[in-house]
Amino acid sequence: MILKNCTARLLNQCGISIKQVCRSGPLGGDIEIAAKVCAGDIDLVVFFRNSLSSHPHQADIDVLMRMCDLYEIPIVTNKKAADLFHLNTRGVSVLNLDTYPKSLDVGNCL
Repeated sequence: MILKNCTARLLNQCGISIKQVCRSGPLGGDIEIAAKVCAGDIDLVVFFRNSLSSHPHQADIDVLMRMCDLYEIPIVTNKKAADLFHLNTRGVSVLNLDTYPKSLDVGNCL
C-alpha cells in the first residue's frame, strides 16, 4: 500500500501501519503515484478528494486521473465507489442492488 503523507498519518492514527509513503499532493505526491501507475507498480488507486474546494495542484491530480485511465487502473474517488469495490472483492455482485447493504461502516477513518 502506497499512500500520500496526510492519508498515511490518518491511517496510522487508526492503528494501520503504513510502510511506503509519498509526499502530500501539493508537494508532488500525486505525480509520484502517477509515476508508479506508469511503471506498473500500482493495481488500484483510492483517491478521495474534496470536490467542493479548489486545489493548487489540480494539474497534478488531473495527470494522476489520466494515467489511471491510460493504463486502465481502477480509481476510487468517493465512499460509495469504495463500498462497491469492497463488496466486489468480497464476492458480492455489485450489479444486484438487492444484495447491496444500505450503508457500510468504514470505521473511524472517514
